[in-house]
Amino acid sequence: MKRLLLLLIVFIFNNSYSQESWIRIYQPSGWQIKSFYKIHNSDNFNSIFVQHNSNDTLPNPENGALKKYSRSDNTWTDPANGFLNTRCATCIDPPFVYDRCYPVSFFMISNQDPDFMINYLITPCASCPDASTYMTYNRGINWISHYYIFGCGGSLFFPSGGDFDPYNDSVCYYGYPNGSTNYQPGIFKSTNRGQNWFPTDTIPDLRTVGSPYGGNTLSGGFIKVNPFNTNYIFTVHRDYMMLSTDGGYSFNSVNIPPLKELCFDYQGEIIYGVTQNKIYTSLNNGLNWDSAYVPFDLNTLEVSPGSSNIIYAGTTAGLYRSTNRGQSWYLYNNTFYPSKNVTGLSKDPNSGDTIIACTPDAVYKVFRDDLTGVNQPNAALPSSFKLYQNYPNPFNPKTVINYELPEKQNSGSYYNVKLIVYNVVGNEVAVLVNNK
Repeated sequence: MKRLLLLLIVFIFNNSYSQESWIRIYQPSGWQIKSFYKIHNSDNFNSIFVQHNSNDTLPNPENGALKKYSRSDNTWTDPANGFLNTRCATCIDPPFVYDRCYPVSFFMISNQDPDFMINYLITPCASCPDASTYMTYNRGINWISHYYIFGCGGSLFFPSGGDFDPYNDSVCYYGYPNGSTNYQPGIFKSTNRGQNWFPTDTIPDLRTVGSPYGGNTLSGGFIKVNPFNTNYIFTVHRDYMMLSTDGGYSFNSVNIPPLKELCFDYQGEIIYGVTQNKIYTSLNNGLNWDSAYVPFDLNTLEVSPGSSNIIYAGTTAGLYRSTNRGQSWYLYNNTFYPSKNVTGLSKDPNSGDTIIACTPDAVYKVFRDDLTGVNQPNAALPSSFKLYQNYPNPFNPKTVINYELPEKQNSGSYYNVKLIVYNVVGNEVAVLVNNK
């Protein structure tokens, strides 16, 4: 057991309006974050990725880059030996010489074997638009192309998404226009880890994962295997959701609109769907759905792995939280800056009130409630600075340290807080807080 002998120094400077309860764990320099991804693993943790926005004329290693989060040291690295990097080339078209760069348009990684990856890449400098699907079994050291099944030349097609069976990655699904049906969108399946694929169903007007060129009216597509019954597969039509109950061999429409995403409550086996101002809920694997309006513009959801009652919502105006499965909501944190638009969320098991939130500017670890410009008449405010004894003590593997700050009423005041832990011989162990 560890015993923490506290020598904590708190520096507090009165300066603006509100305290903050988060730390930035990622902020790309000169780029915004285009997308946030999470892959649910068998240990109930999510593998977390972000992708930068892109510029098709700028050969820069951060252009469209994909980064993977390491919890052990809060670092973000290339997850695949370049396999998921932006592809750039210098194009020569006399008398013109110019650069072209295209990021990965789509990727999928097995939650059982992180070395097994599939991506979709546009070929720069091709005389006609050209793209291909690539696959690797050793995390990008070597890869093979599926151009003749999932590739295009002359005009660009984009996948409608893809997914692995979460318990058997020999079974994979991929959405792509089917050449045998005049390139109508279709669903393909593999039962031998992507070595061979066969079409299962052709579905006109499937949405795609999107195009880097914009203006794609059928973007927003995905394919998702239901982890509670892996014969149930979801995909997104232009006008509604579609569901297969026979392992992807046939799909039927579901009477709900196209969803932005699906969120799975692994403890309660509840499926949540997200649209701009509604949350859809299914208790029977997606066969039937209930819906409820929400009082905000909704981007994403995350259910706490420790309690089905606790749900977090990422919105255009900050982070919201519900403690009664979405029946009511309260603002949990809206102090992110410059953008409060929360586009991605991930909650680790046994992490207390901590949740990871992504905006277009940064990724944050959010620790507890904190509001800006919101009246909370029932909130008791301390009259002085207070630093409490950590608990538990002794502890293993973690301890909690609480402190309180009095709230200033004058306009434009806040506290700069620095909280440092030293050991008994005076060496700095950790900086827990160093922000406003």
